[in-house]
Amino acid sequence: MHLVESIAYVGQTPWHGLGNELSRRQPLEIWAQQAGMHWQIEAGDVLYIAQDSHLVIPP
Repeated sequence: MHLVESIAYVGQTPWHGLGNELSRRQPLEIWAQQAGMHWQIEAGDVLYIAQDSHLVIPP
């Protein structure tokens, strides 16, 4: 069993047969999309509770 969901490659198909084959010299945006890495990081406020029950509020 594998944990790979998506990859992109150039040239010979990987031994596992997974992924999307790309032609050489593709822009980074194409690689990210074809490799399943075209996501965005989002930020949000988080509240932490320490083990000694004191609240720790991030700056």
